[in-house]
Amino acid sequence: MKGSNPFGEVKRGHIKLQAPLTHLFLIEQEEESYRGVPYERNPRVRTQWGDAKGEYSRFDHFHFGEATTKDSMALVRSLKDTELFALVLAKLSSKVVPNNPDAYRCLIVCPTGHNVLEMRRLGFIDLDCESLGSALDSLAERPVITLI
Repeated sequence: MKGSNPFGEVKRGHIKLQAPLTHLFLIEQEEESYRGVPYERNPRVRTQWGDAKGEYSRFDHFHFGEATTKDSMALVRSLKDTELFALVLAKLSSKVVPNNPDAYRCLIVCPTGHNVLEMRRLGFIDLDCESLGSALDSLAERPVITLI
């Protein structure tokens, strides 16, 4: 980041994390289904264990930018052949999510190329135990991911 920092600017970086990882699947929605709901511009995603309707994602472009429903539908089309994953970071406090005491904050990530363990962040999502299924199992595989 450019700025007045006398130590320079960040040009590249990465972090290695070992955490539960599970596939996410985009839900294709009709334009009408986006109206009048929280995070209505955000595409829905689900895990193999989650509700078929999915959960609203918080893709970075939509969470911080001005996006329309058509932008959301275009994002779903552009990610159609992209493998998406939820990288589980932490259990959320009931103060953060009072209506769901079993929620976990997850990053939405995808592989950067041929190395499936090198990933980039696309956004975040809060998922409950039911949606995360066996990914939270203490015996589940927890790969070491390089997040760039």
